[in-house]
Parts: sequence; C-alpha cells; structure tokens
Amino acid sequence: MRLGGENVNELVDLGFELAQRGNFDEAVEYYKKALELEPHNVVAHGRLGLALAGQGRTDEAIEEFRIVLRERPEDFEMHCNMGVLLERQGKIAESIEEYRQALQINPDYAKARRALRALLENSK
Repeated sequence: MRLGGENVNELVDLGFELAQRGNFDEAVEYYKKALELEPHNVVAHGRLGLALAGQGRTDEAIEEFRIVLRERPEDFEMHCNMGVLLERQGKIAESIEEYRQALQINPDYAKARRALRALLENSK
C-alpha cells in the first residue's frame, strides 16, 4: 500500500479507484487515512461504508452510513444503501423503512423502488 500525500480528496479518490477494482482492503486504508486527517468528511465515511460492505463487514458499514445520514439525512442513495445492508441482516422492517425514506426524498429513484418491491413481494 502506498499511502502518499496528505490531501484528503486525493486519498478519497484513490480509495474509490481501488474499491472500483475490487481492492476493498487497500481502499479501506485510504479512507481511514483520509478520516484521520478530516474526521467529519461525509464522502470518506460513505465510501468507507461501501468498501466495508464489499468486505462483508456489514455492521461497520452500517455505522459509517449512519454517520453520513446524521449529516445528510436527505441522501436518498445512502438510505437505499442502508436498506440493502439491513435487508442482508434480515432486518426487514428497518430495511423497508430505509427504502421508503429514499423514495420519499426522491420518488423517481428506481433502485430503491425495485428493492422495496422485491422485498415486499418476498415477504408475503
């Protein structure tokens, strides 16, 4: 791992590139370094959550998503991401609520609409 530079945005961007290639372990390290420098960076928290989810570290990912949603409760994509992870944990009622919150913020968000529909159909 080459954690060069002290620029938060650069660290987050490098982490994103690594995560896009499936290198979640290294991406997590870049995001954590960025958060050491700027602990309240919601983009770094959100992307760290996605990388942790990619590693199967669902509980930790949910904690990162909660940090983002405390700062940006209108982030419909993050509500949807939270719904996916809660569904993965079998927390169906909480997952449904997250999908509904995403759709309340953005009624046209197809990903949340599809996920909610599938979840409701499978819960019958």
